[in-house]
Formats: sequence, structure tokens, C-alpha cells
Amino acid sequence: MKHKPWERIIIAAAIALAGLSPIAARNQELIFENGKKGQLARTDEAFELRAGPGWIRIPHVFGAFELRFEFQLTTPLSAGTVEMRTWPETGGHPRQYAFSLAGAAGAGPGAPLLTGPEAAARAIRSGERHTLPVTDWHKVVLRREGGELTVILNDVFAGVYETDQDPATLLLRTSAAAMKLRRMTVATPAPPSKTLWDVLPHFERQRGITGPEVTHEEKPPYTSHAMRRRVEGVVLLEAIILNDGSVGDVRVLRSLDVQLDQQAVSAVNRWKFKPARREGRPIPIVVSIESSFCLRC
Repeated sequence: MKHKPWERIIIAAAIALAGLSPIAARNQELIFENGKKGQLARTDEAFELRAGPGWIRIPHVFGAFELRFEFQLTTPLSAGTVEMRTWPETGGHPRQYAFSLAGAAGAGPGAPLLTGPEAAARAIRSGERHTLPVTDWHKVVLRREGGELTVILNDVFAGVYETDQDPATLLLRTSAAAMKLRRMTVATPAPPSKTLWDVLPHFERQRGITGPEVTHEEKPPYTSHAMRRRVEGVVLLEAIILNDGSVGDVRVLRSLDVQLDQQAVSAVNRWKFKPARREGRPIPIVVSIESSFCLRC
């Protein structure tokens, strides 16, 4: 079979910084979400992610991909991960794979490079890991084809690991101290045509699914600017409700006001649900939510 040439997407220079809200900025190749403004800093050379709740997400769903980047742990205590979350197209449980940047840099040599949904991912073939100072810049190549993830560290083959074959989203986060990233690219056999919104089932279109139930709801507050202009109406949102009942991505389908849109998204991100179910099993699902703003209500 003839393989198509892989198309490379350069993504390091396109982080959405405005507001740092959970809203996915359109036409951006990297999105920082669910974090705080001081958590992310950017220079011409690199960007720095500090420990906290937020993460960087590449807003596409990939089958095969080659992710290349360089990272630097700012202290020997830094602990970052590249997470590959796979989504069964039947709507089943997403699976999480975490690639350890501390492990790649040589910190904690006994720790596995890649963990799977339940334990260390199975190594199909082992390679070498050359020790460099932890706080040096390190090169990483993660290449996924079929059910295999190949890891190359500092231009040295480090191993091939077993994964599943479902479509995947990619996240980067740090849990201790800070890390810097630069020169990030993603190559794919063809331009990615799907997002997570395309992969997961939509509640309104599916049969045999019991919808999610809200267990905690927060009303979005007005902004003073919108109150002065007496803006009223409804923001139509779409949200991914994960199989544990938490809220994943939220996006605006019908806007009312830029500031009120962000308030609505932020409020929905704090909602909690009993998850949707298919045949008794919890599943992630996409639902529509209306968020109302009324000055006299």
C-alpha cells in the first residue's frame, strides 16, 4: 500500500492567551484551558507552563501522528506529562496514556516512560535512554501508528509501546514546578478532519442512551459592562459530559455577548452530572445547554 506524505503542522506560535478562559479560541492550534492567567507565559523562543489546574491542548483528534517538541524542566522537581486520551467511537470509556517528561529527562530512572489506563504500558520493543542533566533541553518524538507508540529521546530510539487504536486527543500539563516547551510540530498522514465534537455521540441524535442528570448547577453572573448596556438573552452552548460526570470541553454555538459567553462557559465548567449511560454503562456524550441572562429575573 502506498502511504500518503505526512503533513506537518507547526503549532508552537499559536497559543490562545486572551482571557485564558475554557472557551476554545477558534483558528488556534494550541489552546490553554481551565487554568489561571499567571500559569502560562510565552516568549519568542518558548512557552512556560507552571503547575496548576490548566493544560495545553491540541484541538484535533488524531489517528496516526508524529508529535515533535523540545522541553526543559526548570527544576529537578518538575513533573510534566504529555497525555494521549483515546475515545472509542462507540461512545465507551476514554482511555488515558501519560508520557512522563521527568522520566524522559532521566529523573526517577525506575519509573515507566508511558503509563496506560491501568498500569505501565507494555513495551513491545525496548531501546536506550541516554542520561543528560534533568534541566537541559530535551528532544522528544512520539510517533503513533496503529496500536503502537514509538518514542525517540534526544535522537535515540527509546522504545515502542502498545496502545489502543482509537482516535486520540493530546494534552500537555505539569503537576510540580514548571516546564518550558518549544519547537512543537505535529505531522499526520492527512490533515486532521475531526475534533472531539465529531467523535463523541450527541445526546439529541442517539437512541438507547439515558441522558446525563445535573447534580450541581451554577448560574453565570452578569458583567458590569453587559448590565450597563442592558444585554439580555440566551447563550447556546454545547458541552462534553465525561463518563465520570465532570464537564470536559465547552463551546459556544450561539453567542449573545463576548463577556457573557465567557461567563456562561465558565459556569458550565463547574457543573456536575450523573453521567449518560448506554446499556447501564457510563459514557461521555455531547449535550446542548442554554444559559439565560435576564436583568429582571
